[in-house]
Amino acid sequence: MRTKTGVWLVVLFVLLAAGAARAAGEYDGTTSDEIAPERRPAEEQRPERPKQEIPRFRSLALMVEFRVAGAATLTGGGGGTAVPSLVVGVRLINRLQLGLGFSFLRTVTGAGVTDTANNFVTFVPTASIDIFQSRDMRFAFYGKVALPLGVAIACAGDRCGNSFVLGYDLSIGGRFLLHRHFALGLESGSAGLFVGVDQGSNNQVITWYGALVGTTYF
Repeated sequence: MRTKTGVWLVVLFVLLAAGAARAAGEYDGTTSDEIAPERRPAEEQRPERPKQEIPRFRSLALMVEFRVAGAATLTGGGGGTAVPSLVVGVRLINRLQLGLGFSFLRTVTGAGVTDTANNFVTFVPTASIDIFQSRDMRFAFYGKVALPLGVAIACAGDRCGNSFVLGYDLSIGGRFLLHRHFALGLESGSAGLFVGVDQGSNNQVITWYGALVGTTYF
């Protein structure tokens, strides 16, 4: 009887030793937190979300800027008019924008049959610089200066005449980058056109304007 009991104890001991050895061979020393992603349960494997790119003003870019302004004429009897303009240029050193613009302004003076229509067609070398930029590089407060050069076409009845035009455009504004390729802004300033300066004329048109500005960067 004691012999059989001893045999069973030896068999049990051998089985326990084999099980312990097998468990020790499968254990590689890692904890549950260190398990490789491919060995984790499917519910624990969460794909990483792609990082969303934050739009920022670029240091170097081509630009196309379209401006629609509402202008109040301060000379020649006053009045209001719309002034569209287009600027093509480049953005440099993350603050400076240089471009060449095209603008059209029309005013009407007089009354009844004596009305005189003045059409100003100008090319406008333009420069603007960011005075302040937000930390995330999405908003900029800027100042702009431009020098309109062109021609004034004045028509009274059936008679028309042309004159050389020289002017100025000074403004401040702010633009916000909605997309890495597009910014929307507001601008306000004063612009003046001096008509017939080459002939000693003293005719001038001074306006105060507010504008909506859209800028595309490439």
